Amino acid sequence: MKAKRFAAIISAAVLSLTSLNGCSGEESKQTSPNIVISASYVDDTAADNLKLHINEALPDKEIDVTTISVGDPDKDPTSAMAGIMKLTTMFAGKEADILIADYDTAKRNAGSEIFYPLTDLFTEEELEPFQDKLISFEMSDDEGKLTGEKFENCGIDVSDNEELAGMCVGADSVGIYVISNSQNVETAKEIFRQLVF
Repeated sequence: MKAKRFAAIISAAVLSLTSLNGCSGEESKQTSPNIVISASYVDDTAADNLKLHINEALPDKEIDVTTISVGDPDKDPTSAMAGIMKLTTMFAGKEADILIADYDTAKRNAGSEIFYPLTDLFTEEELEPFQDKLISFEMSDDEGKLTGEKFENCGIDVSDNEELAGMCVGADSVGIYVISNSQNVETAKEIFRQLVF
């Protein structure tokens, strides 16, 4: 019951944030490219190292890295909700370009079609070596029941990449995604290529 109530609160918050963003009438101003790392627990030191690494690899981009730890929703739902709301607010405010996240975080956001299908951004040749690592999520209906349909491949599993997966402490599965309302899509593609390809 607690899990259903928590899910309902999060769903309501996501809907209200999405509708607020759509009705504001103002265009979001261009922001620096931002990699967001979100999981139950994020290693901030490892994230700082990623920021150094990616800015050395792409020195003309001035890439930011933001970490959002959501904790354990079962043990501390209030803290988890705050982290989830922060992430949702960043998506709604177009402040995120790349997401590196554990499976639960990514799945929670996939329903709102927040991720680009990878085939919209990369060639078949680029994606071919990663066919066994492509991530898609099963769709659910309004009541949360799985429909059997899947969202198109929207991420790549990087669980075997020590540097990337190590930032999401204790996660069994870690993926990387491009955010669908990114204001820095070309840079996001460069970052994705640098980190994955």
